[in-house]
Amino acid sequence: MYELSDESAEFLETRASQDVEAFDAFAARMSESGWEIQLGAIFDEMVRDRNATQRALEHPNPQVRRAAVWLIATHWPADPRFIPGYVRVAFGDADSLVRGGAVFALWRVWSSENDPTGALGALLRRIRHPTALRDSGDTNRY
Repeated sequence: MYELSDESAEFLETRASQDVEAFDAFAARMSESGWEIQLGAIFDEMVRDRNATQRALEHPNPQVRRAAVWLIATHWPADPRFIPGYVRVAFGDADSLVRGGAVFALWRVWSSENDPTGALGALLRRIRHPTALRDSGDTNRY
């Protein structure tokens, strides 16, 4: 288990809230056809294959990583098996939109069963929820 100082937790909370807000605005403007135009075959493969989407989180191009988190947030069903990767991306990716999308994905898959220590849930409760998530009705468990 990781221990965070109060200063580190506050920094992550503030940055994650800003990242989620940016991703929320970004996701609202995007469409599948827009991604197809920008990324072509790469995007088509991610739409067909969840594993390709997960692998794209490691892609060197931030546009590909953004498309991956957008698909995770809008296309693929929530799957708790991917929580460790989402945590890594949410707090470690260089791109704020990718980080925000990964936080969004964490909200979709989080449950107390997947977070026995409660640390992830505690952090997620401190981060501002994106409008799209609030509107989906998923926030009742936070």
